[in-house]
Amino acid sequence: PELSLSAQGIKHHYGASIIIRRKIIARKTSSATKSDGVDRDLWEEVLSADSTLLVGEQKKDTDSEKEIQGGTVNKLIEYLTSSEDVTTKFAETFLLTYQSFITPELFFSKMKQRYNVPRLPEQDSGKYVELAKTIQLKVCNVLRKWINLCYNQFDETLLNEIIQFVESSMPSQAQNIKRTIEKKKSQKQTQLISPSTAPPPRPINSSLTSLNLMELDELEVARQLTLIENEIFLSIEPTELLNQAWSKPKLQHRSPNLLKLINRFNEVSIWINTILVEPEELRQRTKIFTKVINLAKHLKDLNNLSTLMAVIAGWNNSSVLRLKFTKEDFSRRTTTDMVELEKIMSSEGSYKTYRAHIQLCNPPKIPYIGVYLSDLTFIEEGNPDTIQDKFVNFEKLRLVHKVIEELRTYQEPYALTTVPKLKDLLTKLPTSDEGTLYAMSLAREPRGT
Repeated sequence: PELSLSAQGIKHHYGASIIIRRKIIARKTSSATKSDGVDRDLWEEVLSADSTLLVGEQKKDTDSEKEIQGGTVNKLIEYLTSSEDVTTKFAETFLLTYQSFITPELFFSKMKQRYNVPRLPEQDSGKYVELAKTIQLKVCNVLRKWINLCYNQFDETLLNEIIQFVESSMPSQAQNIKRTIEKKKSQKQTQLISPSTAPPPRPINSSLTSLNLMELDELEVARQLTLIENEIFLSIEPTELLNQAWSKPKLQHRSPNLLKLINRFNEVSIWINTILVEPEELRQRTKIFTKVINLAKHLKDLNNLSTLMAVIAGWNNSSVLRLKFTKEDFSRRTTTDMVELEKIMSSEGSYKTYRAHIQLCNPPKIPYIGVYLSDLTFIEEGNPDTIQDKFVNFEKLRLVHKVIEELRTYQEPYALTTVPKLKDLLTKLPTSDEGTLYAMSLAREPRGT
C-alpha cells in the first residue's frame, strides 16, 4: 500500500533511506480543482444570492480577523481583494497554497475579472467610483505581493501579461510592478552568493581524485556537504510541497527540487553505509566509524540537520547495525557522541527533541525534510480538500501554509567557501546496493562469531 513519503526500514527510529510509497486512499470529497463554479465569472457569483463564504466565529476580546474556513474560488478572491482589512497572514496563506486548487493562469484571469468592477443599476456614481478604485488598488497590491512571494513560479509569458494588464488598466501602478519584478530577478541571481566573511577552508590534498575520509578533515567535508545540501534546499519552491506531489507519479514533475533533496539524502546514507562496511580489519572499521561520528558532530554544529540525519541513517542500516564487534571497540567518548546525536534526531514523540533543537539553532540551518513531509501527509490525508463538495477548505490550507512557512524561514545561504575539487567528489558519491553491502558485512563479521 502507498501515497506518503516517510523514512522506512527503521531501527532505533532511523530509516536507511527515504522511500516514496503510494497507497490508494478514498478521498473524502472531490478535489478542489473540480469544485463547483470555478469557471463561473467572478462578479456573476459575487453579486448572486447564492454567493457564500464560510466564516468561523471571531474570538472574543481580540482584534483578530474573522477566521475564513472556506469558500468558492471566486469568494476567496473577492475577500482577498476586498475593502476589508485583510491580514497579511490570510494573503500569504492564499498566495502560497492557491496552486493546490487552481493554476496561476486561472488565478490571474480571476484577478482581471475582479478588477473590472461592474456598476449596479441606480448605484450612486460617486460611491461606485470610490468602491471601484479601492478594489482596483487592492488587485494591484495583491498582484505585487504575488510576484514578491512567488516570483520563481512565474514564466516570462505570465509576467509580461501582468505588466501589459497593469500598464493598460492602471498605468500609475505599472512602475511599482516592474520594480518588484526587477528586484526579485536580482535577488534570484545573487541568492546563492555567500557573504565575504566566509571562513577560509582547510587545505586539502590538491591531487585528490577519490574520496577517502581517513585522509580528509571532517570539518571541511561537513562544510562542503552543507554547501551541496543548502543549494538544493534553497531551490525548493512552496508549490513543490502541495498535494503530496512528491509522492504521486503523475504529479512528481511539480516537485523536482524536493525530489532532488530526497535523492541526495539517500545517496549520502548509502555512501556512509558503504564506507563503514568496506574496511576488512576491525581496527580500520573502528577508525572510520569514529571519523564518521566526528563528521556528524560537525554537521550538527553547522545546523545541517538534513545531512546529519542521512549520516545517522547510514550507520543504522542493517548491514552496519549487526557489526557488534566493531561497536564494542569504540571509545567511551565515541559511544556517548553517537547516542547524543541519535537522541537529537530521534523520531520519538513525532520528532519532539528535533523540533525543539532546530528552534534553538541560529540561522542558517537546513532542516530534515522528512519531518515536514510527514506533517504535510498527515494534514493532506486527514482533511478533505473541499467542504460540502464545493467550498475550498481554507482551514486545511492554513495548516499546510504553517508547515511551508516554517521551511521558508530556514532558506538562507551559508557563509562558507567552496573547495571545488572536494565539493565535486562529494556531489558524485559512490553508490552500492543493499544486497552487496549486507554480503560485505557478513564477510567482515560472520554470523555466529
